[in-house]
Amino acid sequence: MIKWIALLLIINISIFKSFSQVPTTDIYLLDMKAKHGKFIFSNPQKISDWKGYNNQPYFTPDKKSIYYVSYRNKQSDIYKYDIGSKATTQFTNTTEDEYSPKLTPDGKYISVVRVMKDSSQQLWEFPINGGIPKHLMKGHDSIGYYCWVKNEVLSANVPEPMKLELTDTIPGSHNVAVVKNVGRSLQVINNKLILFVQKPTSKKDSVSNISALYQGKTFKLVDCLPNCEDFAFGSKNTFFMGKNGKLYKYKLGKDKDWVEIADFSNTEYKNFYRIVFNKKGDKIALVSYQGKKP
Repeated sequence: MIKWIALLLIINISIFKSFSQVPTTDIYLLDMKAKHGKFIFSNPQKISDWKGYNNQPYFTPDKKSIYYVSYRNKQSDIYKYDIGSKATTQFTNTTEDEYSPKLTPDGKYISVVRVMKDSSQQLWEFPINGGIPKHLMKGHDSIGYYCWVKNEVLSANVPEPMKLELTDTIPGSHNVAVVKNVGRSLQVINNKLILFVQKPTSKKDSVSNISALYQGKTFKLVDCLPNCEDFAFGSKNTFFMGKNGKLYKYKLGKDKDWVEIADFSNTEYKNFYRIVFNKKGDKIALVSYQGKKP
C-alpha cells in the first residue's frame, strides 16, 4: 500500500536564496482566549532575538516550544524557543540553509527544507536529541512549504503557477497532480482534510480562496481577504487572516463574511501577516514585518 508521507508545497528556489530582496521580520507570541464569542489577546512578547529575517514559527504539539527560521550572518538555520524559560537555542548549524521546521509524525525528528549548495531544495529530518540528519524523498529537489499527513507527502511544484502534488516516499515513485495554481498556506485537519489557498484560475477570478481537498475532491470554503494568502485554521471550525494590522475570523456555517476580532494597528507587530496557533488554541504566533510592510 502506498504511504503518502507529507503535504508539500514546492516553490521557486529564488524565494529562499534572494535574501537581499526579502524584508526583515520578527515573531511575536501572544496569549489568546475566546470568551462569550469574543477573542482576547494579551501578554505580547517578541521571541525572535535577532534583527533580520525571523519566520516560519512552528509550535510543538506539547506546547512547550516554538521552532523557527532565522537568517544570521548569511546563513539560515533553525532555532528553538522555549516558551517556559524564554530561552532561544540554535537547533541546526550546517553549511546549508534550513527552513520550514516541523515535527515528524513519530515525534523523533524535526523535518526541514534544506537548500543545498547546488540550490536544490530537499526534505531532511534532524534528530531532536542530536545526531546525523537524513535525506528524505531523494529525487525531489524543489520542495518548499509542506505539512505532514499521517506518516506519509503532498507537494506543489514550480514553475508557476504552482501545483499541488501527491508524492510517495519510495525512491523513483511518481507524482500525482491534484490541484493547480495554489498558494503557500497549507494545513491538514485530522490527517484527512487538506486546506490550501486556491489562486485565481482565470481572468474572471480576481480573489484567491481557501479551499479543501478531501478524498480526491476539492471544494471552495471562503474567499480570502483581498491581496492576502496566509491563513490559519483554529478551533471550532474557524479561519483566521490578517490585513492592515487587523485580525479577522470566519467561522464555517455561521459567518457570512470575515469579521474583525482584533486591531493591532497601534502595536509594534502591526505589519503581521503569518498566523500560527498552538494545538490548544490558547497561544498565537504572529510574523510581522519590521518597519513598513513592503
